[in-house]
Amino acid sequence: MGAGAPPGAGKTTLMASYLDARAPAALWYQIDEGDGDLASFFYYMDLASRRATRSRRKPLAFLTPEYLQGLAAFTRNYFRDCFARLERPRRCTDP
Repeated sequence: MGAGAPPGAGKTTLMASYLDARAPAALWYQIDEGDGDLASFFYYMDLASRRATRSRRKPLAFLTPEYLQGLAAFTRNYFRDCFARLERPRRCTDP
């Protein structure tokens, strides 16, 4: 599940209360402007997804130089595979 809204709108509170109430397999990954290394982002996202799901599956793809030309396709495929590990992934969006 993901949420997008302006700062202070209650996204963190919403997500934390949902996770407390439902206890699904979940991962929490927070980034900010200091996180500029895409390869590290994808690496740690894989670790988080395997930990959240207790997956023993092979790691997700690593972002290596040959993927940089097709970064959009790499990202789509990466998150498709990542979300497939989670039980019934959901996304919350503004109407």
